[in-house]
Amino acid sequence: MTELTDLINILEKELISLETLREVVLCKQNAIVKHNYDALKIALTEEEAAIKGVTEHEQQRLAFIAHCIDDLDAKMQTLTLQEVVEQLNYTRTDELTQLEGRLRNTLQQITYLNDQNKMLVNNSMNFIKETINIVTQNKSRQLINRTV
Repeated sequence: MTELTDLINILEKELISLETLREVVLCKQNAIVKHNYDALKIALTEEEAAIKGVTEHEQQRLAFIAHCIDDLDAKMQTLTLQEVVEQLNYTRTDELTQLEGRLRNTLQQITYLNDQNKMLVNNSMNFIKETINIVTQNKSRQLINRTV
């Protein structure tokens, strides 16, 4: 049972890292919407640190799984939590089920926020391109007709 407890502890740490990342991505979105360059710069730095934490916890989880399950094949990266529990010959606990749901929900929220951020950045880039085109194409043309 100690292996299951260890797995739950690792997953809880991974969840905390993902929740931190979600909050940072939300801060980044607010900075994009408010056109606040300084806040965006800070959010990007924090996002890098949060991603590093998520990566470290993911590596811990993968190392734990590799240690516990001897006959792993190349699909270790794609094993579901259910498959890992079955390989360890443990029954699913309510705690594990809740943790899995929270992990899935947090990942979906991060994905959604990232998609929104991508759209916001693309819209901003299109606006800038159009503004530059308007300014550069109309140098020879008067914007205001001053005939009297």
